[in-house]
Amino acid sequence: MLYLKKNVTEKQIKKYGFKRCRKPYNELFYLCIARGVQVIFIGDGIFVQHWMNDDPRIHSRPNCKYKDDREVLDVIYDLITDGLIERRRT
Repeated sequence: MLYLKKNVTEKQIKKYGFKRCRKPYNELFYLCIARGVQVIFIGDGIFVQHWMNDDPRIHSRPNCKYKDDREVLDVIYDLITDGLIERRRT
């Protein structure tokens, strides 16, 4: 599974377009991806799921740029190559 490295700051995460989730989920960060209609969540681990408009973790005006041509794997690849996440075996 993929995890954020321990020394990653909120500022570094926001550089990629992530926003903090709504309360009571505000320990998570999310990024909605228009291509593929998916959302990436970062918390204890990193997970991806299909984006639903009624998800209580996401703001009513989610952070999604429809002109953005990135896909989920593009964002995860960028996070890995910039050294922000690591793979841990459990």
